[in-house]
Amino acid sequence: MSIVITGATGQLGRHVVEALLQRNVPAAEIVAAGRSVEKLADFAARGVQVRAMDYTDATSVAQVLKGGSKVLLVSGNEVGARVDQHRTVIEAAKAQGVELLAYTSVANADTTAMKLAADHQATEAILKDSGSRSPSSATAGTSKTTPTNCRARSPRAHSPERRRRQSQCRGPGGLR
Repeated sequence: MSIVITGATGQLGRHVVEALLQRNVPAAEIVAAGRSVEKLADFAARGVQVRAMDYTDATSVAQVLKGGSKVLLVSGNEVGARVDQHRTVIEAAKAQGVELLAYTSVANADTTAMKLAADHQATEAILKDSGSRSPSSATAGTSKTTPTNCRARSPRAHSPERRRRQSQCRGPGGLR
């Protein structure tokens, strides 16, 4: 079983793959997926599995997720098209029996008035309705436990709020 990072050619996806490697996750257990696999050559040289995937191509998504136990769905960047793209990944994850599906939403997607949040709200609803085990759906559609909210925002390094957020991000079955 492996950890699949979608959107690994982008800034966030690359950071996540790098963080997993720094935490001594075996490179062979990491799948870095993106549209331009040539941008992932440095990870491939370190033993990370590199696979081509396009959110608009259900076949490529299913192939990448096959055998994955944990998947990080990095939000697409095509506003207006990404809800359908995200749906493709969520449905493939369910069909492939993925154990944990995490989604990089926007902070407080359920309450924000930010115009771009609509895509995230729709994706979180699809994720919740899918029945997939996910940090996002664990709080009934709020993004309080999504990876985008896992970095400490508390002014005190060891505050109870920071410890709570860290436990949500690294808790049992988390991405590590």
